[in-house]
Amino acid sequence: MEPLQSRQPGYFEFQPTLDPSKPVYMQYNCPCGCGSPGILRVLRPIDAPHDSNTWGWDGDEKSPTLSPSIRRLIHCKFHGHLQNGQWSTCGDGAPLSSNVYRSTK
Repeated sequence: MEPLQSRQPGYFEFQPTLDPSKPVYMQYNCPCGCGSPGILRVLRPIDAPHDSNTWGWDGDEKSPTLSPSIRRLIHCKFHGHLQNGQWSTCGDGAPLSSNVYRSTK
């Protein structure tokens, strides 16, 4: 995978696919600011059956919503949500960075 275009905490990019029934990958910088990269396998639609290694996705690449929450098991232990392109924390892991990326449409 290509490096992300920004190192800003919470910045994300989707890796395109030609087949909408196939998984897509979302690369992101941890939103807490620890500098750790992440990658998630996402499926459309958001309510598609998924396992512990995939997330449901609403298909919006600019302001995405993923389900369920994102819990990092290594490094900072961030736990939170990405909804409408905005990161939030569940409060039981690392907090959000003060300069976390916020997508705009």
